[in-house]
Amino acid sequence: MTGDVRQEKMKLKCIVFLVLASLLGACTKNKMPQPSQTNLSSQVHVERPEDNGVLNIRMVDVIIDDQQIRSLLGGQVASAHLAPGKHFIRAESAEPYDPSSTNKWKTESICFDINKAETKRFLVSGAGNGSTYTHWELRETK
Repeated sequence: MTGDVRQEKMKLKCIVFLVLASLLGACTKNKMPQPSQTNLSSQVHVERPEDNGVLNIRMVDVIIDDQQIRSLLGGQVASAHLAPGKHFIRAESAEPYDPSSTNKWKTESICFDINKAETKRFLVSGAGNGSTYTHWELRETK
C-alpha cells in the first residue's frame, strides 16, 4: 500500500469519526442535563447518631420530596444535593423491635426552604418515654 493510499484511508477514518461524533453530540445534547441546568447547588446532610441498643442495627429511610435518599444505621450520615427552593424531608422504618410487623415508625414531614449554595443539617434518632424508644424524631440542627 502506498503512502498516498494510507493517507487517504486515514483522512476518511477521521472524517467518519468526526461525523459520528457530531451526530452523537446532536442526539444527546438535549437529553443530557448540563450542570448549569440542574442547579443542584444546595446540600442536605442527615446524621443518625449511634445510640445504645438494637436501634443501631435497624435501618431508617431518609426521604426527601418523596424520594428515598438513603437508609441509615446508627452512626451513619447521608448527603444529597438539591436545587434551591422548598423541600420536604421525613424518616421512616419498619417497627424496629418487630420488623415483621406492619406498623411503621414515621416522623412528620418537615418543610424547609434552602438557598443556593446553602447546607441544611438534620438529625434522626430514636425517641420515646424514658429508656423505651417508640418512634423516630427528625429535627434540623445548626
